[in-house]
Amino acid sequence: IVNKSIVWILLIVGLCVSLAYIYLRYAPRIYETSTTLTAKSEKTTEILGVQQLLNDNSEAETSREIRLLTSKVLLNRVADSLPLQISYFKEGKTKVVSSELYGNCPFVVKGALTNQSFYNLPIYVKLISGGKVYVGFEYNGKEYEYTKDTGVVIKNEFFTISIHHTNPNLETTDFSGIYFFKFISREEMITEMTKKLNVLAIDP
Repeated sequence: IVNKSIVWILLIVGLCVSLAYIYLRYAPRIYETSTTLTAKSEKTTEILGVQQLLNDNSEAETSREIRLLTSKVLLNRVADSLPLQISYFKEGKTKVVSSELYGNCPFVVKGALTNQSFYNLPIYVKLISGGKVYVGFEYNGKEYEYTKDTGVVIKNEFFTISIHHTNPNLETTDFSGIYFFKFISREEMITEMTKKLNVLAIDP
């Protein structure tokens, strides 16, 4: 039986090894961090005789700090202060896996969305020599393409934007690859931050 199935066994093993190699080669690395808040009294409080007072208030104070860090008010302020309305990506070689480029993109998009149904749709950008930029996307089966000078406003029924080089001194040939960006809704930003806010572990 083994001799008759040796070819299939080799094919299955080869397929598994190939799939594992492809996944490890092209899957982006995911990093995670966490922090722990520890409430404890120092020896100086014991010397000063105020340890009992701190013990009475420390639990309530810690609870208030936790509620503050996870409150919607704080998350809304973070959303207002950070440039999270637009996410930048670099497409992988397989066109299936993409890497997010927060703060590390060769261009920056300035503008706003005018069509609420356009959230999370990829808008492709290509930097062209001569200070020009190509913008292309597909919506409802129709393709849209624009070639403008960097910094020139691109306005249509979906958005009004302008694209600028983050470092104009570099040549466009230094930015190999396929880039695109997406508009992110405020609700999605808040939801994503709430999911990732897993940094509170209280050790009494």
